Amino acid sequence: MKKSLALGAVLALTLALAACGSSGSGGNGSGGSGTGSSSPYPELHWGSTPVQRADPVTGFTFATFSLVAPVEQGLMSYDKDGKVIPGIASSFDSPNPTTYVYHLKQGIKFSDGKPVTGEDVLFSLERNLGDESQSAGSFENVKSFELQGKDELVIKLKEPEVGWPNTPAFCGQILEKAAAVKGGLDKIGTPANLPVGSGPYKFASFNPQVGATLELNPYWQGEKPAAQKVDVQFFKEDAQLALAIRSGEIAGTFWPVSTRSFEFPGAEIIKFPGVNQMALAMNTQLPPFNDIHVRKAIAYATDRKGMIEAIFNGDAELSSTLTPISLYASVAPAGEVESKFAALPAYEFNLAKAKEEMAKSGYSDGFSTTFPAEPAGVKIAQALAPELAKIGIKMKVEQMDEGAYYELLLGPRDKLGLSLGFLGAVAPDPSSLMNYFLSPDQAAVNGLNSANYQNPKMARLLTEQNQAADGSKRLDLINSIFELMLDEVPYAPLFAPTQFIVVSEKFAIEDVSPWTISFTAWPLLIHQAS
Repeated sequence: MKKSLALGAVLALTLALAACGSSGSGGNGSGGSGTGSSSPYPELHWGSTPVQRADPVTGFTFATFSLVAPVEQGLMSYDKDGKVIPGIASSFDSPNPTTYVYHLKQGIKFSDGKPVTGEDVLFSLERNLGDESQSAGSFENVKSFELQGKDELVIKLKEPEVGWPNTPAFCGQILEKAAAVKGGLDKIGTPANLPVGSGPYKFASFNPQVGATLELNPYWQGEKPAAQKVDVQFFKEDAQLALAIRSGEIAGTFWPVSTRSFEFPGAEIIKFPGVNQMALAMNTQLPPFNDIHVRKAIAYATDRKGMIEAIFNGDAELSSTLTPISLYASVAPAGEVESKFAALPAYEFNLAKAKEEMAKSGYSDGFSTTFPAEPAGVKIAQALAPELAKIGIKMKVEQMDEGAYYELLLGPRDKLGLSLGFLGAVAPDPSSLMNYFLSPDQAAVNGLNSANYQNPKMARLLTEQNQAADGSKRLDLINSIFELMLDEVPYAPLFAPTQFIVVSEKFAIEDVSPWTISFTAWPLLIHQAS
């Protein structure tokens, strides 16, 4: 895994954590706020965390995807339920488990009036395989891209991958090759070379320190946008973002601050089940965490329910796995998944059992350790420390800025002991989270397996579930994965925090979900309230 991809993925997690908080006024479990007027209006002002580069290939974060989605279409797209739907391609076929044939639409134009061609599609997808690509991990299984005639793209995989159809829906956005080359390939996504796409909007301006302005694409053939211009403002601080919402400077944001800390009169707080997973990571190759009894002691000493109430005001879902139930729709019905996972062993908060495990360990007299925490994870660490003290583990919470934290997290494994693992799903499927957390390939510098867990049996199980087309068989394999994980405890699963959106009551937003707010032309969903 390339360093840039790993860093980009972790940055995306911070954005996801910023989107978690406690419910305030309003709310909608279905993720929508009714219907609004279809009449055009001059400008939509929206808030976002900063985007350093308007190009997902070189800036792989949720905020980047969200900024670019109204400008660049993907080969495929998502509906609000995470179902893969047409994008640049009208459909795809899979003649065998390692071959996908995408049928490209004809007559689509970029925002400068030039037609979208197969060469543009091929160029855009191949960019993801480059040395500087932060999206390369999503395409690691690609053997080749090949044009077949003028309206078919053939993608061949190295081995079967049941979750592959999601990949062209969340990354691999299509941009105009001629414009990208003319502006300089090394500058794509910078103010000097903004991408030209075929979505309903085009970039009018972009400043990484300030924000971006999107204007209508006159050649867009789809649903007519109500917002004639979109002004996306970047905010580095929670308080600044909250003030902008309260004052009406912006109409809303997909990355809101904690609603426990700030009130939002005149705005609705929409919430839906989270697709992000939090867990305590314990370095299985580094003393004292290479002692399984120490790891079990920490798992038993973690008051997950208490954390949910104290930090998230109840807005999080307990999880004994590393994957939220909301990601399993393509695998099996929710009831079947919940029933299967209910039989898994669980480390309920129990200090007596925690002390028993410490007594069995090679550290019966206790030990001292440090928990590195970037700003978003400090409260989790502070809640854990007093409970660990009761079983003889003196844990110091070391608050770090994001830069230093990511350098540690992605650096040599021997410098990371106990930490917070927090990953965000990019597809409505559990595979990516499991692979990032548990794959031995990720247990390396720049990898996301921060527990440094390197079990060959786990690697085999992960490969088998990646290739299992039958949902029932796949669920059994996933269950075996988590049985093994809970037996060896490289991670102590915590919870999946609820996700929130804040939007002014002057606007109505429809069909919002984790997939539409990041990977589709979301301004099409926002109308002035009737």
